[in-house]
Amino acid sequence: MATGIIPTLLRQGNRQWQASSGSRLIDIAESLVISSNAEPKQEQSGSLTEAEVLGNMFFYVMAGFDTTSTTLSFVFLLLALHPSCQTLLQQQLDQVLGSKTPSEWNADDDLHQLLNGYLGAIISETLRLYHPVAWYARKSIHQTTVTDSKGKSHVLPADTIIMIDVAAMGRHPKYWPTESAATGRNHASPALDFDPSRWLKPESQVGHGKGAAFPFSSGHRMCPGKRFAEVEMCAMVARIFSQFSLRLELNDVEQATSAGHNQAFVEQRTKERTADALFKGLGFGHGIYPKSHPPFEIIPRSI
Repeated sequence: MATGIIPTLLRQGNRQWQASSGSRLIDIAESLVISSNAEPKQEQSGSLTEAEVLGNMFFYVMAGFDTTSTTLSFVFLLLALHPSCQTLLQQQLDQVLGSKTPSEWNADDDLHQLLNGYLGAIISETLRLYHPVAWYARKSIHQTTVTDSKGKSHVLPADTIIMIDVAAMGRHPKYWPTESAATGRNHASPALDFDPSRWLKPESQVGHGKGAAFPFSSGHRMCPGKRFAEVEMCAMVARIFSQFSLRLELNDVEQATSAGHNQAFVEQRTKERTADALFKGLGFGHGIYPKSHPPFEIIPRSI
């Protein structure tokens, strides 16, 4: 279907652009159409073929869908693990959105406030701990010199492939101090270091952290879908948590009760297992994803 319909749409889009004489604004999909040699008779230097346009469009759809859905999976699991963060999130939603229905939300005003507040901090903290893409690949165009974390210089010849370990940078204790490390109570699972409030502190109190975070890459090669992904995740999280809360489904309640343990013990064990799943239960493909999903319940908000 794609090989039949999309080429036709490409040609139609190219003709529409030519008819407008280039007088209107274009989006990223239209820019691909314009860059393509949609009319075989027009040989343009540097233009994209239909196959190249199809490949780029497929990549945009795959990259945008897979990374966003994976990040949202981690957002929901982390918020279920940290109910106090849910409470702070819902307080911001009430403050910004009030009694407005989703159809009345304003992308320019409401979503801007949410992304610059606690909801945006939740997204940033989730991407820090569980970046959906484990690494970036870059190639040096010219010979260049870089300095490592220990201050040692390294000369990179031209055409050197460089692998940037984004996942490791997001958890490096030098850039992201945690309460557990400060108190000496270290633990394996990064899920227990989830602290969205760090993103709302002044730069002077955060240290090097914010400068070491670039979940959508940076510079000329940064992700073209950055803003769309942020707005999409913001809208989804706001839509759900304005009406509902997430609660971990308790494990082995009957067994624990029969052994003489109370409710608090069961809740603590459930949190420990969830945190463990968010450490040992991860899968690695072209990115990081939760291989096992600890069960949680979606319940109406308690006002």
